[in-house]
Amino acid sequence: MLIDQLSLKAKIGQLLLIGFDGCEFTPELEHYLDQYSPGGVILFKRNYQNRQQLIKLCSELQSWAKKQFPAIPLFIAVDHEGGRVQRFRSEFTLLPPAGTIKSAQEAYRIGKTMGRELTGAGINMNLAPVLDVNSNPQNPIIGDRSYGSTPERVIELALPLMLGMMEEGLIAVGKHFPGHGDTSLDSHLALPTVDAAPDILRQRELAPFAAAIGNGLPAIMTAHVLYPAWDGNNPATTSPFILTELLRRQMGFAGVVISDDMLMKALNSDKIEIVAVQSFMAGVDFFIVGDKKDIQINIFESLYKAVQNGLITDSRLDQSLQRIFNLKTKYITRN
Repeated sequence: MLIDQLSLKAKIGQLLLIGFDGCEFTPELEHYLDQYSPGGVILFKRNYQNRQQLIKLCSELQSWAKKQFPAIPLFIAVDHEGGRVQRFRSEFTLLPPAGTIKSAQEAYRIGKTMGRELTGAGINMNLAPVLDVNSNPQNPIIGDRSYGSTPERVIELALPLMLGMMEEGLIAVGKHFPGHGDTSLDSHLALPTVDAAPDILRQRELAPFAAAIGNGLPAIMTAHVLYPAWDGNNPATTSPFILTELLRRQMGFAGVVISDDMLMKALNSDKIEIVAVQSFMAGVDFFIVGDKKDIQINIFESLYKAVQNGLITDSRLDQSLQRIFNLKTKYITRN
């Protein structure tokens, strides 16, 4: 099997989706990638000048991956929701905020546009759609990033957009599981709490995710949010109940579970090495670390040591790697 051919360090690297500075594939970047063999990169505004530069950068990244592991292409991801969360603007269609989309037909067309434009530039993963229900008007981070204030409206619009993207070969990542809509804090800055009862959480927060899973959603991003009705001690990203019992066993999700950015202040960044291992043991497959080489290396080393000392078993590691490789095989074609 492909997994068996990788060294332990290469296996650990495949669990990371990392960001970097600059718009070019430099010798310094190549050396860094050689050292840690990440399974993917995430691009930001800082990595973009124009479409031609982006195409060249993505091509060079995939060429590096092909040289390293001929059978394992690279995830190249971006946050491209539309509205205020769209990293590439010039030479891309400026997409409306989710909350202003009027119909399923419009949502589907937008999804197709996302898929064509991003895959045409070499991007293969979009960290969208937002499946959060905008049920709290005071929410400082979701707002019009959500497709609506009811689960029915979110399902009506997010699903056709998701299907439009996927028809164009773009991996959709539903976020932020199990729901970031009823929060009053921004998880980039602090740890929010959703205090709703379990029946409300199931009817409201989980409904869009369940519908998306039923329609083939291949990947889900976790929320750095606390849900005391389910787990009073751990935010979703580090909660075995939420990620393994609820998402995997009860909801039947078999795809890739991706953390929200591990640099966000909702997590205990002073103990990020402990948090990363907790998250993996809870059910995260793939970690976003969008910046800071020292933190990226710290997470890599902590996961590596946890496997070496038996805290993370080989079978648990291989489960995540197999999900990641299955997703790459399904969506990413090699020239």
